[in-house]
Amino acid sequence: MPHPIISQNSAITALMNMSFKNTANALAELLDNSIDATGGDIELICHETSVMRKQKKMEQISEIAVFDDGKGMEPALLEMCLGVGDGTHLKPELREKFGRFGLGLSMSSMTQAHLVEIYSWQGGVENTHYVKLDVNEVQSGAQKELIVQKKPFPDKYKNI
Repeated sequence: MPHPIISQNSAITALMNMSFKNTANALAELLDNSIDATGGDIELICHETSVMRKQKKMEQISEIAVFDDGKGMEPALLEMCLGVGDGTHLKPELREKFGRFGLGLSMSSMTQAHLVEIYSWQGGVENTHYVKLDVNEVQSGAQKELIVQKKPFPDKYKNI
């Protein structure tokens, strides 16, 4: 059997370990994306949970959400936004914005979380579409592609 050019499991692990070494840099990438989306307002929300570390109770960030009032992504763009090496600014003549290599959203997110969920809509929140990237599922082979589906926006964020 021929050897694959890219080993799915080890490639994802290697990419996660060689980019965006800290949360601040990863969040800066997401904020750049919001600016590129022509959003005027950007919200960053962090949720904390209590964890035990060395017999001491501490607060730890368990979820980070970035919201903007940009133009939203149509399903075709949402489908590729978490892909590795996919992007809308890959050609030099299209590089007016921050994105250039098709790695920012996926890599910045994967270095900080094993589950990345994107909700986006155009023409009202009732038109929300969703895509996810679950690193653990990718590494195990359970998730092989990005699938966009129509899904309601989470209730806990509807007032934002």
